[in-house]
Amino acid sequence: MLARQNGPQRFADQIFDLAQQIASKVAGFQDRRGPGKTAGNAVTDEFLAPLDREVAKRLGNVCKLQEPVAPGVKYSFDYFIPSEKTAVEIIGKQGSVARQNGTGPNAIKHWVSKNCGFEVRVRGLT
Repeated sequence: MLARQNGPQRFADQIFDLAQQIASKVAGFQDRRGPGKTAGNAVTDEFLAPLDREVAKRLGNVCKLQEPVAPGVKYSFDYFIPSEKTAVEIIGKQGSVARQNGTGPNAIKHWVSKNCGFEVRVRGLT
């Protein structure tokens, strides 16, 4: 999901930039705190709530939040941009990129590319 050279910034890149800006303002964003509402989930919520608000405010006319993947599937994309045919999932903690580029996820990405014609890229927040 890299921006096109000499062209307008893609909406997916705008979401990534917003996510990066917000993550940098959340104290302890990259810290491992464990599971639960008072630990890691609290930091995630502190990050995602303002990101959702900013995406809705800036891209609400082109971006759908929590769009279901498919009928009958109990999973939603964080953000879906129909005009770009792009789904955006936010995975922000250190180590997430390495896990999402492991053998299993890479097999899924290959299958999606081969069978659906979609490219899947994983980028990390710092």
